Amino acid sequence: MRILTILLRLILILIIAILSHFTFYFFPYLLSWMHESHASMAVLISFGFFLFSSAICSYGIILFAWRLLYLVDHHRSFSDSSAFALKVIKYFFYYIAAVYFLAFFDFGALANIENAPAPFVVEIFVIVLAISLGLFVNLLQRINQRVEEIS
Repeated sequence: MRILTILLRLILILIIAILSHFTFYFFPYLLSWMHESHASMAVLISFGFFLFSSAICSYGIILFAWRLLYLVDHHRSFSDSSAFALKVIKYFFYYIAAVYFLAFFDFGALANIENAPAPFVVEIFVIVLAISLGLFVNLLQRINQRVEEIS
């Protein structure tokens, strides 16, 4: 089991590297490009808020996933701490889905600048992915609670 958690930690480190690249390089570049393309200040502020708040939630998901791997390594997979971590991860995924749903019009401004439907496709993918992962984590949380009740 330890080898699997080490592999998952390496994957989390890779995800942190990719997320950090997006957060610190790509997002500011995208916002400056939108500013140069004459997007309104309201769109820039809300789009930036949505992007960076979803990135912060993603870091939170990674942090609590790391915590879950720690609990698995210490044979405490079914504990109050793991139930709490799953609950927080679930809410982070739902928050990301809600943020991208609310940012629909901001992505519309991006699509108008690019004259392409790609931002809408990416946004719909992210919304469906976040809801699906939130539901999956919700299922894991309920299984965890039932196991705790039985033992």
